[in-house]
Amino acid sequence: MKKLFASKLISFFSLILFIINIFIVWSIYSIHSSLERDANLISNIGFIRGSTQRILKFELLKNIDSADFSISEVDKIFAIYVADGKAAEFRFDPEIYQPFKSLYGEWNAFKDVLYKNRAGQQQFLQELSLMSEYIWSGSNSLMLRKVIGSDRKTSNIKKLYYYVFFLFGSSFIFYLISKIFVQKVEHSSRHDSLTSVYNRGQFDLDIKEEIDRYERNKRAFSLLIMDIDHFKKVNDSLGHAEGDRVLKKMAGTVRRCIRKTDFFYRIGGEEFAVLSPETDRESALLLAEKIRSSVKKEFSKDKSKITISIGGSVYMGGISHYDYYNQADKALYEAKRTGRNKSVIFESMNLQRSE
Repeated sequence: MKKLFASKLISFFSLILFIINIFIVWSIYSIHSSLERDANLISNIGFIRGSTQRILKFELLKNIDSADFSISEVDKIFAIYVADGKAAEFRFDPEIYQPFKSLYGEWNAFKDVLYKNRAGQQQFLQELSLMSEYIWSGSNSLMLRKVIGSDRKTSNIKKLYYYVFFLFGSSFIFYLISKIFVQKVEHSSRHDSLTSVYNRGQFDLDIKEEIDRYERNKRAFSLLIMDIDHFKKVNDSLGHAEGDRVLKKMAGTVRRCIRKTDFFYRIGGEEFAVLSPETDRESALLLAEKIRSSVKKEFSKDKSKITISIGGSVYMGGISHYDYYNQADKALYEAKRTGRNKSVIFESMNLQRSE
């Protein structure tokens, strides 16, 4: 229960970090978009400021075509921002709208004076020059405000980048921790905590899977069940700590005897099992004897001089996993009944005769 709670807690914090990361990335994207809008606005304001001076110069030189072209270009820029009232470009920066609208008013006033000057009213020339200075000053003020605002945004975006690196790093660490934790939980759910071999739950799953595989390819496999002889005496006389040591040592001995393709389980207190794919009766008996003799030799000089009895069966189809297990269990019973420290492989013909 504690492991399950810890796993859910890690997953919850990982989700929170992921959501925060998404929010920060979205914020960075928004600031980048805002900086791009600022850059465009600053560029356009600079163009308006420079164009006003060029238009004044063209008017003095009577270069009307060039002046009109510059006027049309400036009108296009203002149309982008103020033609339809409060433009979308200012929805993220509303405090700039009013100063920009004032600049637009000064531009219209500049054009009015310019057209009056063209009508021959030369007294407006000085006023035209003064209006261009207003536009120049207003443009500079607006550009300075946007530059300062952009600097603040740049500073904020740097902080956000630090947060992203930190949170992504934290998320990665949480991912590694959760992955390791899940692997440990999965390992503990499939393995015996004392001997580290597969447990009974995994045995029940694997024996069914082996039967299904047999139904597909008709390749026999064997099951060996082994039990430590007189193990209760070890616990009673030497204590449970010694019993645990014997179990671990015995498990290590069996591991060294089986193939990499075999599966080894602890299915009871002192009872173990081996599933050996693609193994016939003769091979199963050889493997059983190899395990039995190795355990006897390994413990011959041990203070707990244990032996094991082994019962086995070869699956040939037509029975359930429960009946198949009972065949090996009956062979184990026969090994114990006839003196222990023996290997017996179940034979259906003999069973039929005994019945």
